[in-house]
Amino acid sequence: VSYRTPAEVVALASKVLAVAAPGISPPRPVRQSGQTPRLVSTSRSALPGTVAQLAREEIAAVSPGRVAVLGPSVMLPELIRALDEAGLDPIDPRNPEGEGLAAGLVVLPADETNGLEFDSVVVVEPSLVASVRDDAGEGPPVATTRGLRTLYVAFTRPTKRLTVVHTEPLPIDLG
Repeated sequence: VSYRTPAEVVALASKVLAVAAPGISPPRPVRQSGQTPRLVSTSRSALPGTVAQLAREEIAAVSPGRVAVLGPSVMLPELIRALDEAGLDPIDPRNPEGEGLAAGLVVLPADETNGLEFDSVVVVEPSLVASVRDDAGEGPPVATTRGLRTLYVAFTRPTKRLTVVHTEPLPIDLG
C-alpha cells in the first residue's frame, strides 16, 4: 500500500518496476493527486533552460511546498547553474552549511533519494539515471537492473506531481 505516492505517479513508476523487478508487484496507492505525470522531450541545447522552466512551474504549482530536481550525478553542476541563472535558488541539501532538505528547491543525484519525499519532482534524463555507458563513453546508454531500480525510486519521490524531462530516448516505453 502506498500512502505517499499518488495513483497517477504509481501508474507510471510501475512500468519501470515491471522491467526492473518483474517479480515485485507495485504498491497499491490509496489516493489520487489529479495530476498526470508529464513527459517532456527537448533538445540537448535546450535542456538546462527547459529544466529551469519546468522547475519554476512546479514551484508555482506546489508553493509553499518543496520541489526536487533529480538527475544523474554528472549533470548536477549544469542543472544547478541553470536553475541559479534562472533565479530559482537551488540548494544541494548535502551541503552542511545550507538549508538542507527544508529548502523549497533541491537538486540531488537520483541515486541518493531513497526514503525522501517532495511535493513535486522533476526527473532529468531518465535514460542516464537508469544506465551505464561503455568505458569509452561513446556508445548509447545501456539500462541496467540497478539503474532502473534507481529510476523507479526517483519516480516515486513526489507526493503530488511528477515531471520527466529528457533528450535521450527513454529507457523503457512509458507511454
